Amino acid sequence: AMMLSDRLTFLGKYREFHRMYGEKRFADAASLLLSLMTSRIAPRSFWMTLLTDALPLLEQKQVIFSAEQTYELMRCLEDLTSRRPVHGESDTEQLQYGPLVLLSFTSIICWKLL
Repeated sequence: AMMLSDRLTFLGKYREFHRMYGEKRFADAASLLLSLMTSRIAPRSFWMTLLTDALPLLEQKQVIFSAEQTYELMRCLEDLTSRRPVHGESDTEQLQYGPLVLLSFTSIICWKLL
């Protein structure tokens, strides 16, 4: 029952993220997205999707993620790409998109710092 409750909570919060993003409430959406990963509400198998969702927020002309939040995103990405799959998880998506997302994050962050 607890596992189902956690999944429903995650799905509700993820829908809320997309609603905020659609309303151009980018700072709120960014904070929610990051909290889904750092609080471990989001299943680890879904992290790559969440990190991919973060890319357009990182590409905004205005600063959406603080430096601390950006480092947290990078830590999540490193955690995801450096660990073996957890029981029941497939590493196919991780291997397929991990390097691309890492490259995107790195180039965006370097560009922002210049």
